[in-house]
Amino acid sequence: MGWLKRNFRALSLVTIALALLPAYLRAYVLVGPSDMPTVLLGDKVIVNHAAYSLKLPYFDLKAFRTGSPRRGDFVLLQLRNHQRLKSPFFKRIIGLPGEIVEVRENQVILNGRKLPHKALNAADFAWVPRNHPIGSEVHDEDGYWITFTPGEGECRNHGPVQL
Repeated sequence: MGWLKRNFRALSLVTIALALLPAYLRAYVLVGPSDMPTVLLGDKVIVNHAAYSLKLPYFDLKAFRTGSPRRGDFVLLQLRNHQRLKSPFFKRIIGLPGEIVEVRENQVILNGRKLPHKALNAADFAWVPRNHPIGSEVHDEDGYWITFTPGEGECRNHGPVQL
């Protein structure tokens, strides 16, 4: 009983932390080809749900802002009331509020300027399992890997869109 009294404060903090942790940190399994080959189908990611705003645990009440999205962040998206996209998916942020984003033949154009990119040797990505649908070309675009097959894909042209 003496041990419990001496450590009551620490045990209380640990109990509170364990109760709150699932409200802010959650693990997800990737189910779509959102960012291959950086991450692959079946990979597990831990999402910090307090990265941009702190909400009251288990409620949708925003307490305060903790940060702002930055270019390159890997974010979880969940579209409500969308027939095709029932499970959450991940995307990388390339454009910020006020910027104009366009894609022409898989080349990202940000505010009228093409993002720098260079072709990478596709043989260097032989480690990607065959059941993971990456394109025939892999490029490094502004520090991030992208993959596509030239002339194919419904999203190879899009925009311009002002965010």
